[in-house]
Amino acid sequence: MTLRDEMFMVSQGINPENDEMFQTVDGEIGINYDAHGVAKSQQLDQLLNLLDHGISKDHDFYTAPFEVPADVKAGLASALGTGGGTAYKDGLAVLTSGYKEKIQDSGVKHVFINDVFSGLKRPLQEAYPQYQFHLLSEQKAVLEGEASKADKQQ
Repeated sequence: MTLRDEMFMVSQGINPENDEMFQTVDGEIGINYDAHGVAKSQQLDQLLNLLDHGISKDHDFYTAPFEVPADVKAGLASALGTGGGTAYKDGLAVLTSGYKEKIQDSGVKHVFINDVFSGLKRPLQEAYPQYQFHLLSEQKAVLEGEASKADKQQ
């Protein structure tokens, strides 16, 4: 299996080491998180640039929901230009806003590292304490937990 295959498996909720599935965030919750997948060339450089300098107002910065309900996926795919109507999760990382926020307005809150690169989580968290780093396999607990807390406060 190639590295790209392993990263894709994680994006689909499968641990490539043992083929066990992990739970992904529910689309009804994930749609409330603005996200940007770091999945193209020079991914580590792209990620570090975003973490160091933030989002440049001088360049287009494309986002999509972290996840969406299955019944709206097809319609969003064509509207947003992503294969599944969601941010790409098959790369090194996915950056998200906080719950019901936009990345361009409030900035990046969560950085989900593809489990294939789990060794990067700790050094990145130490280098960039202003962000919350997680593994992609932790998405359900992190995002649904934050949404639940926010909804209780309202």
